Amino acid sequence: MIFQKPRRPVSRVFLHCSASDNPAHDNVETIRAWHLANGWADIGYHYVVLKNGTIAPGRSIELVPAAQNGNNTCTIAICCTGLTKELFTQAQYDAVRDLCGQIDRAYGVGRVTFHGHCEVSPKTCPVYDYRTVLGLDARGHLGMAATSLPSTDADTPVETTATLRYGASGEGVRWMQTLLRRVLKAPAIAADGVFGRGTETALKAFQAANHLIADGVYGPLTREALVDAADAMPPS
Repeated sequence: MIFQKPRRPVSRVFLHCSASDNPAHDNVETIRAWHLANGWADIGYHYVVLKNGTIAPGRSIELVPAAQNGNNTCTIAICCTGLTKELFTQAQYDAVRDLCGQIDRAYGVGRVTFHGHCEVSPKTCPVYDYRTVLGLDARGHLGMAATSLPSTDADTPVETTATLRYGASGEGVRWMQTLLRRVLKAPAIAADGVFGRGTETALKAFQAANHLIADGVYGPLTREALVDAADAMPPS
């Protein structure tokens, strides 16, 4: 998923959990139904992170969330499905880190702070150790692992012919990300050399737009199409 910055002001991001380990509740529509039953206009969260790491959109990002009573203005709300700390998945942590990194870069590193629901509520939500997952400092700023900035022209990544997929890292990934940023005109994609969920989603979008199998795997056919597309772009 590629984060799109809303027109409304945002200064804080809050992390939540769905408070259910039931596999049947590992979807955005169930949570939406719960919130509609409360009389709300829609699901309260902007994003729901499923067990497999999928980031499902919820309430429109242009709307204020209904997630932190008394602390909804100027915020974004992200919920991971689950309740028991040990049952949250690495895929969820990776997705949360990727999404929060995109948000941080979209507003300028350090201008938005990240918090657990428990910081403004007596609840233990989001249960998991969000501070460690995001590498937060005392004020709620992301750690360097989540805020790596896009590379500069003076730091040119190295081309690769290797097959790359989610979880890969290195200069080859950064080279691919640099091409995706140019072709998709999506500066929110970090050229940080880490093949996270944001990169996977962007690659799938490119594949689908170019009539390739949208599996998120950077193989020979995708590489050829991406290089050709980048070469066809006018000089920036």
